[in-house]
Amino acid sequence: SVIALITEDPDPTVRAGAARGMVSYSTPDRREALPAFVAALRDESPEVRHWAIRGVTAVSKKRFLYQPDKSPQPQDARIKFIEKRLRELNLLP
Repeated sequence: SVIALITEDPDPTVRAGAARGMVSYSTPDRREALPAFVAALRDESPEVRHWAIRGVTAVSKKRFLYQPDKSPQPQDARIKFIEKRLRELNLLP
């Protein structure tokens, strides 16, 4: 599935393209992609992280302090905050 490609494809171009596709097209599947978007915030590729945070924003209608151009390791506390907030909004299990 396209959602699985966001986190599972070995090629970062494919992962970014899958995330971009889910963000660009308002489909019912976009909300189902939220766990993949959140997981992709830790991706090694800045482009994947860019589309991941755009996906999180598109689904949640919330803006989060997250810099996709920076390595995910120093942003771990921010990512955990995003996960916590999405759970509070009942968007993540």
